[in-house]
Amino acid sequence: MGLSLSDIPLRAGSGKRVAPIVGGVARVCSAAAIGTIIGWSLVTGRSTLLFALLAVSALAIGPSLSTRARFAMLWACLPLTVFAVPSAPVPFGISVSTILLAYICAIQLLYPREAGVRVRELAGPRVLPALMLFAAVAAVPAYLNWQIPTWGIVCLAPLLLFWASATLITTARQAWMLVAAAIVAVWTFVGFLFLAILAGHATNLNPQLRSRFGAYFVSWGLVEYTTYSIWFGTLVAFAVPALVMLLLRRATTRPVFILSAACLLASLALLYASAARGAVAGAAIGSGLVVILSLRNKGRMSVVLGVALALVAVVAFVSLAGGESGGEGRFQPNTERIGTLTGNVGRDANFRGRMTMLEASLRETLADPLGPGIGYLARTYGYDESSAYAVLLLGTGLMGTFAFLLIVVLLALRYSRSIGYGDGRHYLGVLGLATLACGLVAGVSSDSALFEPVQSIAWWSILGACYFGIKTSDGGKDRAG
Repeated sequence: MGLSLSDIPLRAGSGKRVAPIVGGVARVCSAAAIGTIIGWSLVTGRSTLLFALLAVSALAIGPSLSTRARFAMLWACLPLTVFAVPSAPVPFGISVSTILLAYICAIQLLYPREAGVRVRELAGPRVLPALMLFAAVAAVPAYLNWQIPTWGIVCLAPLLLFWASATLITTARQAWMLVAAAIVAVWTFVGFLFLAILAGHATNLNPQLRSRFGAYFVSWGLVEYTTYSIWFGTLVAFAVPALVMLLLRRATTRPVFILSAACLLASLALLYASAARGAVAGAAIGSGLVVILSLRNKGRMSVVLGVALALVAVVAFVSLAGGESGGEGRFQPNTERIGTLTGNVGRDANFRGRMTMLEASLRETLADPLGPGIGYLARTYGYDESSAYAVLLLGTGLMGTFAFLLIVVLLALRYSRSIGYGDGRHYLGVLGLATLACGLVAGVSSDSALFEPVQSIAWWSILGACYFGIKTSDGGKDRAG
């Protein structure tokens, strides 16, 4: 007589112990498959086969990915932005993070119930239609001007990031984890850059500039990009308000508190080294909002004051370093450059040039409402399009700029209405408002806030985490809608 599986004696509860192991193995295999597909696509650059494989894998292994696994993939998207501009031919110039975000969103659409998401919740809150409008109206000038890769960074990535956050963030802890992922992304980029410099894979494009960070061309493996001091400063500035909030937040544990304080000091030192005035102003305004709106937590104000005094000591030291007795220090030009923000910025040639460039951008966009395209001013007048608002007008047109302003208003309303509550909504609202202000101010002098993959993903991820974390902190209720 044959032996069936039902005849094999099993101890009670053994099935419950085996099931998680099998599920874990399946999730590991799924993650390995996703990594293999993305890595292979980077090497070959075959667009049709890439997206076909992504669709097949989403159908095949999507159900095996739990909500926790999907959120872990979302978390991993942010540090992966360091591979945003690989030397291998990526289809349509879309970054690795955007591809992974699209993959997560596809799984969420195909298998929402496995993630605990109701079908009616897939529409999301009010800000998502505004992001869809931004992506839709900006797609037309991007197509006409052959700037689809820029559209993917500026419009598509924020839409996918917000939609994935809306369906995957179910607790305030997850919102703070996504904020932490943005900080990790910033420091992954910084760490990779300094490793490339030490390993000899980065070329200094301005070796004569000794006081400031300057510009570097990095080429190491699949990673190939150029970063400038103003881009570098803008990226570091986005992490400063979040780090200050982690110091003031009551729920921050001691290890996280110590690590945040160390990262804050390092971020401020790097910000000073970049001498990027827009980034410095954005970080100062964002951090000021965090401190002022969190005054009720007086227990940790002494720590913030201590960090500020330590920063003053560091700045005073480095501003005198490298100089001879009675002479200028090596970093003295940085102090003078940043010092123009106190009242002499209107006399600065760079500031006047940016104002002229913004006026020209508005004038040309009014003449061509769809937008003449990014680079038009550079080709026609020789202007340096170094402002996010100029590039926004030229690249997305009047309708795209209006949609972006609508997004800003909706975000500001959500954040401001949550301030003053006695629960976690207050801290998330304050951080969201501070990060929003930081990016808008830094964007005046740098287009990287919206148009560089690492900066854009870091900024939008903090905004999305705060936006959707507010709702979970209130048990699902939210006055802002």
